[in-house]
Amino acid sequence: MRMMRRDRVWSWALLEGGSIGVVALVVVACLGCDPRWPAPNDGAAYGDAVVMEGEDGGETLGYLPSPPCRPAGTGELVINEVVSRPGGVDVDHDGASNGHDEVVEVVSRADEAIHLGGTSLWWKGERRGGIVQSVCLPPRTAAVIVAPDGGNLKLPSGAVAVLLDRTLRLTDSGGKLEMRSVAGTTLDAVSVPAAVTPSAPAVWSRTRDADWNALLRSHNEVSGATRPSSIGRCANAERFPCCVDWLDAYEEKGRLSE
Repeated sequence: MRMMRRDRVWSWALLEGGSIGVVALVVVACLGCDPRWPAPNDGAAYGDAVVMEGEDGGETLGYLPSPPCRPAGTGELVINEVVSRPGGVDVDHDGASNGHDEVVEVVSRADEAIHLGGTSLWWKGERRGGIVQSVCLPPRTAAVIVAPDGGNLKLPSGAVAVLLDRTLRLTDSGGKLEMRSVAGTTLDAVSVPAAVTPSAPAVWSRTRDADWNALLRSHNEVSGATRPSSIGRCANAERFPCCVDWLDAYEEKGRLSE
C-alpha cells in the first residue's frame, strides 16, 4: 500500500514557530554551518495514524509500526539539557508553568538517522516514562522529550519533539537521570544538580553541547547562554548542528567515543 496523506502528525516540529508541514529538505543556516538533511519519513511519527491506498484503490486507515530508521544505540545520544523545575518558565506555551514543562533535550551523535521509540527515562533508578512517539532524528539533531500533551512547543529547525507517556516528576534535590534502550542498556546518564534558589527555574545544560564528558551546569552559567533555557537550540541560541562541529575532528581521528 502507498501512503497518501497524514491524519495526525504533530511531532515533526521542524519549522520555526512549531508549524507542521511536509519537508523535503531541512536547511539550517547560520554562520559557517549550512547542512542539508532529508526528512527520511516525510514527517510521519512512530505510531501515527495515516490514510493509505488499499489494494482495491480505496482508502484505508493504518498505523506506522515504526520509523523507517534504526533505533538509537549505545554512545549515540547525549542528555544535553534538563528543565528539572520550570519555576515560571512555560516551555510548552500552554499558559502555565507546571510539571508539564519539565523536559529533557537529547542530542544525536550518530552518523545516520535514528529514532527514540521504545527508549525510557529513569530518575534515581526509577522508571519515569517511555517514549511512545518518535520520528527519525537526523545526525546532530536535538530531540526534546515532553509530556503526552506537549502543548505548543516552538522548536527551530534542527530540533524535533517526541512524546513521553507521562510527566517526569523530577525532584529539586537532584539525582541521576538515565536514558535506556528497549533492551535496558544505558544510552546516556548524567548527574542533575540540586536546585539552589527557591522557586526559581532549575535549567541545566552541558558546558559543551553534545559532549557527554561535560558536566551539567546551571544554564545561565554556560558560556554563550543568553536565555533562561535553550530547549531545542544550542546553549548560545544557535540552531543545531551549528554548535557541534567540534565533533568533526573526533570523527576524523576515530575518537568519536570520547
